[in-house]
Amino acid sequence: DSEEEAPAAAKEFVIPASEEELVKSGGNYFVHTRVYFNDNAEAARKQLNDLSKKIERNPRNLWGDNFDVMFCMARDFGSLTQECRRKLLVDVVAGGLARVASDVHKTHVQSQSQSQSQAYDSDTDAPHGDGTATKNALRMYVFLISWLVRLAEKDLITETASKVEGKGRSRRKTAAAAAANFWAAAENKEQVLTVLADTLELDLAKLWKGPPEDSLVQLFAKCVFALLENPAITKTPTVQKGVGVVLRLLIRRYQQWSVSVLPSLMRLLHHHEHAPDVVADFIAEYATESEGADSNLVGSVLREIGRLSPRDVAKEATLAKNLAQCVCGIAERAPLDVVPCISVLHPHLDGESHVMRNGILQALCTLILKGFGARGDDSERADSSVKDQFFRILLERLHDVASYTRSKALQLWITLVEQQAVTLKVLPEVTKRALGRLQDKAAQVRKNAIQLLCTLMKYNQFGSTLRLSDFTLKMKECNALLNRDEDDLESSEEESDEEEKKNKKKEKKENKDGTSSDDAKEKKSSSDESEEECEKKTKKMQEKEKEKGEEEEAKEPPRKKCKVHNKNKPLPQDLDATRVATIFKGTPFEHIDLPLEQVLPQMQKLTAWVRDARRLITAVHAAVPQVAALLGSKNNSDIVEAIEFFTIANEFRVEVAQMGIRKMLTLVWSKEPAIREAVVAAYEKLYLTHPNPAVIAKNIISTTTGASLAELTSLEELLTDFMRRHRISPTVVDALWSFFGSSDSAEDDSCSALAVLGMLASGDPAIVLDKINLLVTVGLGPRRKRDERIARLACVALQKLRPQQQTQSSSASPQKKAEKRQEDEEEGGTKRRRSKKEKEKEKEKEKEKEKEMQPGVVLKNSHNLFVMLIEVITDMEIPALKWFPVAEQVISTIYALSEKPDQLAADVIRRLYKAALPDGDLGNATTCDVVGLSKLFFVLGHVAIKQLVYVEEVSQSRTETVKKEQVAAGSSSRPTL
Repeated sequence: DSEEEAPAAAKEFVIPASEEELVKSGGNYFVHTRVYFNDNAEAARKQLNDLSKKIERNPRNLWGDNFDVMFCMARDFGSLTQECRRKLLVDVVAGGLARVASDVHKTHVQSQSQSQSQAYDSDTDAPHGDGTATKNALRMYVFLISWLVRLAEKDLITETASKVEGKGRSRRKTAAAAAANFWAAAENKEQVLTVLADTLELDLAKLWKGPPEDSLVQLFAKCVFALLENPAITKTPTVQKGVGVVLRLLIRRYQQWSVSVLPSLMRLLHHHEHAPDVVADFIAEYATESEGADSNLVGSVLREIGRLSPRDVAKEATLAKNLAQCVCGIAERAPLDVVPCISVLHPHLDGESHVMRNGILQALCTLILKGFGARGDDSERADSSVKDQFFRILLERLHDVASYTRSKALQLWITLVEQQAVTLKVLPEVTKRALGRLQDKAAQVRKNAIQLLCTLMKYNQFGSTLRLSDFTLKMKECNALLNRDEDDLESSEEESDEEEKKNKKKEKKENKDGTSSDDAKEKKSSSDESEEECEKKTKKMQEKEKEKGEEEEAKEPPRKKCKVHNKNKPLPQDLDATRVATIFKGTPFEHIDLPLEQVLPQMQKLTAWVRDARRLITAVHAAVPQVAALLGSKNNSDIVEAIEFFTIANEFRVEVAQMGIRKMLTLVWSKEPAIREAVVAAYEKLYLTHPNPAVIAKNIISTTTGASLAELTSLEELLTDFMRRHRISPTVVDALWSFFGSSDSAEDDSCSALAVLGMLASGDPAIVLDKINLLVTVGLGPRRKRDERIARLACVALQKLRPQQQTQSSSASPQKKAEKRQEDEEEGGTKRRRSKKEKEKEKEKEKEKEKEMQPGVVLKNSHNLFVMLIEVITDMEIPALKWFPVAEQVISTIYALSEKPDQLAADVIRRLYKAALPDGDLGNATTCDVVGLSKLFFVLGHVAIKQLVYVEEVSQSRTETVKKEQVAAGSSSRPTL
């Protein structure tokens, strides 16, 4: 061993720039021994066993044949078996480095009690005493580990890529190979990283009598960054943690941040899609563990990103995406460290890459939510000014050139509103900008604008109701209590608006003047600026902002003498605790218990609060016509979001929301399933979710008030769908019948309830079948003389019991079914296998249709119903203009339910004839009732049409009956085998 160590002590090993230099003669070290291990696993295994024994005896014995054999095995690394690879890298090389590091550590411990010369004048390094053999061993081991780790990572990445790209059997083979790769096991990587970390923990400066060469330290960096280039590292947190330990040691002990770590991190962001999360995790973890100037890695990373040309970033989509994700990740993990340095990214806000702009905006949103903690008064004041700047940037980006950025800005505002992070000072401007985006040309922007308005209503700070009349009344009460005239209501709001505009203009001018000079200085010194100088500048900027705010308060001109601000004004004489409690009810100041002398300041705050509420509600009112126009859009997302907007507005009792609610009704006929489902879900949420059935019935009744014919038809389709899907409970139906039958109900409510019941009967005729007697006694009884509408609506409801006759379209349905089956057979057996559930659903639908097609109720002519109907149609006390619609429905009801409607129709015609011509014969009549004659001819015409339809139905029914009899007779006459 001493003979082999002599060359090592006489000459130092210089780390080559590449592995090929060691094969060339004339260098510092020349590999003399050439051994080839191609497809020779037994020879490789034998050599590894010999090397392992030699290293156990003396781990520093590398110079010569031992290193040459290791070099040759690394050169033929791809041809070695997985077992030999693992033993070479983990057991031999990493194990040898661990033993050398342990010996060095023991030597350093001994040097604390002995002199340094005695410590290093050991038998290993004798007679030189300068630790040359130890240093050579360290260099050689680290060189081999760095080389082998890169080879192993390259091989593993190649196998993983072929696993993804492969198909069928080849893909399974490559997947098995990747799983069998020794380097895929996290334990091997952890062991190597632990050895590297232990080596860096040593006091190498003591061994080298100065800092070690950069080439040695950079080998550690190459090794860990080779691990970081593999996307699989995101799935192994322990390996990622070990890499972070090594990088922290390189930065703290060997000052490799700007030399190797930062450039390598930026290279990762340029070329690897998994890099943003990895880099953000390391930077954030380092920032939280470090203190002082050493913790400002966040600023240097952001500054490096800010130095990149926005044009170059825009040209590479992957780079822009990675940088944006990295900025967002760092802001999410270390927000307090990002706030002072976020300004360095400002050039990218004006760049061409919308992805980068979106990332910066996301970071700003995160900083607003997490980047400002509870600190002193002065710090909180500076934080509020910084927040205002962030808010201003997010507002400006609502008018960005790219629709993606406008949409992203709206989404971020939605997040801020949901987290209650938007102040009342900024809220009016946010609402105003959201209104402007409703007219955007991009559908996604319009969608997010509507969602923002919905979020503003959901998370408002003014209560569960947003009725403008309530807040206007509250404002008048406040003004009356403050001894102000009612006419000052609008003037006070205008004054406050003007003051806010003036303050905004001042802030913009100050920002322009301040930032222009600061930007010029930053541009000149950005290249040479250190991290400490950046922190000092940010502190100076915050101090300037505090001083400016104090000067503004001192120089603020006195406001105009207004009765609100006049604290010496006497309180009203009629002011008492009851009146104050009434005004404060339903506000944030409701539970504040103050003496009457201290109520005035709280009243002023309440006035400002009510004014902010009125601004929001006014903006919602202004948005209603624009959102209602989007209900007719060609884009489905516009319609769905508009439906959601009106649903939420109605929940918060916005007065003008009913305009959109009624307009939504016609969308129930939409052919788009998403729109129809949205309409049905919206009305179900609006009217059918209350626990009290009477309230549900009242809500449904209210929809018929003032509705047009198109809206009533749409409402009937909607209610029919609810009944078929059993969304309306029997208790609600009973509540509607009680509204109709109760003598205490108003006439309008009774008529509306009966109209709704007729609509529900379209989905379930049993509703009317059980209440025929009630319809006859109430609907066709004495109440019809007070309001003839109830008789007409009763007839409409009774017509839902008419028999359903099969039409030609239904008779042609078997042919359509045969055609559909043929198409399914042509498409193949796969579709037939998939369509079993669909066939079951079709059978259920056919059963429902058969139930619907069953003959309805048919009553004899002697039924009391027809007696009352004839009495109604021959009642001459009904005004003529109101009689005609009633008579039309009476005749339709007779032909719908009567067994022999022609006989009843003849009786009606005879009675009307006698009433119109009291003298008898038309030819001999001398007098004639004009109104009666018009009624007679009206009935004659309507009966003629109904009689034609009746005869056609009877003829068709008879024809089908004959066909069935013939088919039955033909089948029975066939001979049987």
